[in-house]
Amino acid sequence: ILSTDDGSTIHYTTDGSEPTEEGLTYTEPIVISDFITVKAMSSKPFYADSPVSSYEITFISDGEDATINCEAGQLQKIINQTGSSEGLTSLTIKGSINQADFAFIRTIESLEHLDLTEVTVDEFGFQDNAFEGMNLISFSSPKSHVKVGEHIFQDCDGLAAIVWNMDESVPENLLEDTDNPNMLLYVNAITYRPKNYSGNLISGGQATEIVLVDSETGGNFYCPQRFYAKKISFTRSFEQMTEIGITQGWETIALPFDVKTITHETKGALAPFAKGLDKDEFKPFWLCELTSTGFIDASEIKAYTPYLICMPNDSKYADDYILSGKVTFSSEEIYIDETKKFPNLFFPCRFVKLFKIIVRTYYKILFARLER
Repeated sequence: ILSTDDGSTIHYTTDGSEPTEEGLTYTEPIVISDFITVKAMSSKPFYADSPVSSYEITFISDGEDATINCEAGQLQKIINQTGSSEGLTSLTIKGSINQADFAFIRTIESLEHLDLTEVTVDEFGFQDNAFEGMNLISFSSPKSHVKVGEHIFQDCDGLAAIVWNMDESVPENLLEDTDNPNMLLYVNAITYRPKNYSGNLISGGQATEIVLVDSETGGNFYCPQRFYAKKISFTRSFEQMTEIGITQGWETIALPFDVKTITHETKGALAPFAKGLDKDEFKPFWLCELTSTGFIDASEIKAYTPYLICMPNDSKYADDYILSGKVTFSSEEIYIDETKKFPNLFFPCRFVKLFKIIVRTYYKILFARLER
């Protein structure tokens, strides 16, 4: 916000050029979305123009998402001068940082996404246990070479994506402390992958196959950058019992891709009741989509959309139509969009608590409408 004496008019620029009376006139706060230099001067009839004031924008934040142009050792000072790190979930740093900055980063308990793509790190690099115990979900490395120590992601149990921006091989020890089966590892070229890595790899924006599972030990999924997948699948085991006349067996599901085929481990192809397909060829199950006006029968599973799902599992049904066990949802030749475009959904665990509360509210309605 710019201000001056009554009767004066403020003129400004955001491209580094000198402001003039013929240029932009300040009438409301300037919206800043990038690192720019704001220059301003005031004019008043019969008075000389004021000197030009200049201010370089180095910090952009909405309270949760911040981008900082930093000089080594100044990160904490910049954030404290412009607000607080409390509640900060996403941090993008440009410029240069040192070990003092890393020490400060480790104190940001709310931080989930750390992007160091455009950063130069001091000669000490990522020291041993650099990000130990942090609540990181995604991490983007610098493009320039950085020395990498041991166990840098130890106890980072929620880590779901690493974007390796360096044009060099990923250190063999980088992922040794991560056990998320749904981890995404981005590299610039397939030759940069760790030799023994067999997980989900995106090379040059493409993946041959992405395999996701419903893991009891923690299976966060987060896509920081859009990519193309030749094949992608998600497998869940459905074990809840259903009973005719009783509302039970419903679960929540939200996937990061449009599902093209659904297959049971022994019963073959599946399809929602609402699809209306031949029940001998496609074994049916119940699927419901949450909309702004409530739940509706759904015939397909779309990316980043919340659903209720129920697989028939009652001894009163014919054996061919009991669908307990592993079910795989898959697709081919598809783009996977960034998760951050869908902030209210976080597959597979983020929105489940809220979703379950909503589910309880609608259970009786669902039973009356869906139980066949």
